[in-house]
Amino acid sequence: MCSHAEADTAIFTIYNSVRAVGNMNPVVIDTEDTDNYVQAAYVANRIPGTLLLRHKNKLVDAQFLCNENMIDCIIPLHIMTGCDHTSGFYGIGKKTVADRVRKSSEARNLLASCGVSLQLTDEVAGKMTKFVVRYVYSDTKSETPAAARVLTWKSQKRRISQE
Repeated sequence: MCSHAEADTAIFTIYNSVRAVGNMNPVVIDTEDTDNYVQAAYVANRIPGTLLLRHKNKLVDAQFLCNENMIDCIIPLHIMTGCDHTSGFYGIGKKTVADRVRKSSEARNLLASCGVSLQLTDEVAGKMTKFVVRYVYSDTKSETPAAARVLTWKSQKRRISQE
């Protein structure tokens, strides 16, 4: 039924197949992988049916893992801040960036534009650059992530030398 090497992809390919044939029984995924939780939050809000995740001794409804206004950007946010296939940003945690995104409709819109097409257009690359500079590094002046990273590093260096 599924020839994907990645377990994450296989799990959600199978889940989609179960739903495609009209089976609306609740489905339980037993996983501790953060990538699966993020994917489940997205999928549960896009495909009808109940998707549950086993967490310790209880079941969690994946549809309620993510705030409704975060659904369209949860996958790009997770990828940008570090997942199984990408590293995060040194010294900047996933929760910090997620909190910034929750508070900003601009950040959510920038992220939601990522991955709409398989082609990486200059427009989307520009939006991701703006997202990284503004919402990862909290920099409103730099034009590139490299420049924002330098400013962040220099401010850390000053703080350390003053202590």
